[in-house]
Amino acid sequence: MDKEELSYDYLLESFGEDRIAARCNWLMDTMKVYINQNRLAESAYVSEAILNHVVIDYYADIKRLKEFQKIEITNHIKIFAYTVYWILRHKPIQITSEFEEKHVFINEDYCADLIRTFLFDNPSDVIILKHAEESINEFIDTMRYYFVYRDVNPQCIELMLLSFKAGRAYQNSVDHQN
Repeated sequence: MDKEELSYDYLLESFGEDRIAARCNWLMDTMKVYINQNRLAESAYVSEAILNHVVIDYYADIKRLKEFQKIEITNHIKIFAYTVYWILRHKPIQITSEFEEKHVFINEDYCADLIRTFLFDNPSDVIILKHAEESINEFIDTMRYYFVYRDVNPQCIELMLLSFKAGRAYQNSVDHQN
């Protein structure tokens, strides 16, 4: 790596400072909401320095991917896969000395929640049928388990999200057969 790449100035030139700052702010906001919704404000906080590393590493990966794969616009699945990977790697949500044992995997829990929101908010007006809840919860629980106990890489997360999308498309096709 040359000195320019070590300084990450090339990322500012490629993506723009506003875009990178907006990603930091969006993640910071979603993490703070997650912490507050789970009543963890007294025992967890977001490290801004670590979050900055998450975002820089995310954009460095995306820049390499765009150049190598000749991608013009990064799709949402790739965005979430690489973002989640770097959150899991760096763990920007930090717990204080006063915490419950169940929160030791707070970053993994946040990532599972982030992906759940991504998958189930589009479309946002779909009501999960009672008989489908068990399968969906099993999927989310298994994803969380994977984040905690398995070797994670962005390609596996991307494949998982693409598989979910394919399953959704298949079910839609079944539902609309004559």
